Amino acid sequence: MRLWENTDDITGIRSGTDYAEKYFTERTGSWEQDSGVRLGSDARWRTAHAAACSLEILDANGVMIVTHTDDTTIDEKQCRASVRELAKKFFAAVQP
Repeated sequence: MRLWENTDDITGIRSGTDYAEKYFTERTGSWEQDSGVRLGSDARWRTAHAAACSLEILDANGVMIVTHTDDTTIDEKQCRASVRELAKKFFAAVQP
């Protein structure tokens, strides 16, 4: 989980939300969007990997990354289902 605070310096005032959106957009622009997870304001899958799947979720001033890895090739649908369930639990736990 990465979180950003609001800043006020010589470059001006920037919100933590702006920092989080910039980080999320720059890192995940070409990744596959996941509208089915229904967490945060946006969620995307990292490029497929034979032994892992990762979901990044943007919410307000934070980006949550949930990854499942295995030493062997894993089924992508099963991997994504388990990551979605884990992400839902983490997301609920960090909400104010």
